[in-house]
Amino acid sequence: MERGILFDTCPHCGDRGYEHLITYSHCVNCLFVHDRYESEEMIPPWARVEFREYSKKIDRQLRVISGGTP
Repeated sequence: MERGILFDTCPHCGDRGYEHLITYSHCVNCLFVHDRYESEEMIPPWARVEFREYSKKIDRQLRVISGGTP
């Protein structure tokens, strides 16, 4: 099933050419872009928790390799 294209008012220039897509939105008039992957709304909470835990694990491993305490 295809979704229709949704145009809205651009928060940058005020034109009605602000197109909403799955991963980002952009204005066809002024080329303003909002990348949803950079915002928290596209990252599920479970992924944020997993990333934090993985980062802690890597930090511990790097400290051991560099001679520090785990």
